Amino acid sequence: MTTVSPRSARLTFRALEPIHGMIYFTPHGPEAYRDLGLEDPGHVALLATEGLDGIEALITHSATGEVAAEVLRLSRSWSEQDWASGVDRLRARGWLANGALSEHGAARRRAIEDRTDELAVYPYEAIGEDGCARLRALASSLAVRVIEGDLGFPSVLSERYRQAIQAESR
Repeated sequence: MTTVSPRSARLTFRALEPIHGMIYFTPHGPEAYRDLGLEDPGHVALLATEGLDGIEALITHSATGEVAAEVLRLSRSWSEQDWASGVDRLRARGWLANGALSEHGAARRRAIEDRTDELAVYPYEAIGEDGCARLRALASSLAVRVIEGDLGFPSVLSERYRQAIQAESR
């Protein structure tokens, strides 16, 4: 079996995200997403290990600046009150300061993401770095069509995917 870097595994997973999103942002999408096994169980386990519940995981994700809080809140059907309560809990535990991740929160979130990348390597080792590059190229082409297909993706996510695809093609 060949080795694959955590970065390559993350890039390959990211290239597949719009295709996953095509499922996720349909009616009953979150349930289908889980049923198809598209959630990253390692990532979910790491978030739980850090003491983050579902809404707190989304809030810390939005606090990285990668995705707007409102996109995550609305796409997962959280109320404004629930979201505000989650923000208060994270602030009380030192994860947030001044509406963003605190130094402590940023370090913990980065550790979660780094470990997620490490855990993501195994499935991609079967195809190696060259296979990952090929899969990303194939997925990127399909992902662009999904993004441009006006399938109900939040515009912030479409732009994020578009930027990731462009960065990978450079």
